[in-house]
Amino acid sequence: MAKDDAPANNSLVCAIIWSCLACVTFGFENFGIGYTNVLPGTDLLVVIGLLWVSSGICGLILFLANPRNGIFFSDSDTNPPRKIETAAKVASVIGGIAVGFSFMFMKLAFDADPKDQGPLDSVICADVILVSVLCHFLYDERLSRVQWVAVLLVSLGLAVMVLAPGETHPASTGHGTTDLPVPQPLLAFLYAFFAMLCFGTSVFTIRIATVGHVAPLSGLIARMLVIGVCGLAVLYVPVSSGLFG
Repeated sequence: MAKDDAPANNSLVCAIIWSCLACVTFGFENFGIGYTNVLPGTDLLVVIGLLWVSSGICGLILFLANPRNGIFFSDSDTNPPRKIETAAKVASVIGGIAVGFSFMFMKLAFDADPKDQGPLDSVICADVILVSVLCHFLYDERLSRVQWVAVLLVSLGLAVMVLAPGETHPASTGHGTTDLPVPQPLLAFLYAFFAMLCFGTSVFTIRIATVGHVAPLSGLIARMLVIGVCGLAVLYVPVSSGLFG
C-alpha cells in the first residue's frame, strides 16, 4: 500500500513546489507592475504593451527551443500521441487573452489606489476561490466541509478589506511623497475584481486544455504567444503616435 501511494505523494510534493515558485514569481510581477506607478512619465499603453510583449518573447524562446513540436503538442506516453482536441486549443488561446487582460486590470487597479496594493492583491488572488467552486460543480472535485469553511472565511476577509475604511496618508515611494492621483478605492476594487475573474478564467482554461491532452509546456507557449501578439497590437498606438521619439 505504501509503495502504491509513493507516486501520488511525489506528485503532490512536485505540485506544492511548483505552486510555491508560482507564488513567488507572481509576487515579483505584482511588485513590478505596482512600481511603474511611481515612475515619472509612464504611459499606460506602453507599460501594458511592453508587459505583454515581454511575455510573448518568453513564449517565443520556449517555442524555438524545440520548434519541431509545434505550438500545440501532447506529452502523452501513448504511441501515437493522443489527438489534441480543438476545444483545448481554443481554451489555450482564450487563456492567453485572459492573462493579458488580468495584467491590464491589475495595472489599472494599482493606478486607481496605489497605497492599497496589498489588499488589492488579496482580491486578485481570490481567483483560487472561483476556480475551486467551478471545479467543484463542473469536474466533481468535491470540496470538503473544512474547505468550504475556508472559502467562506476568505470571502468574508475580502469583504472586510473592501468595506473597512483605510488610513488617509499620502502615497510614498520611499523618497518622500509623490504626485500620485487621489486614490479611488471602489474603482480600484472593481479593477482588481475583474483581474481576479480574468486570472480565474485563465486557470480554468489550463484545466480544460490539460483534459484535452495539451501538454503543460504547450499550453504555456500558446498563452504567451497570444499575449505577445496582443502586446504588439497595443504598442502600435504609442509607436505610431511618436511616443518613443
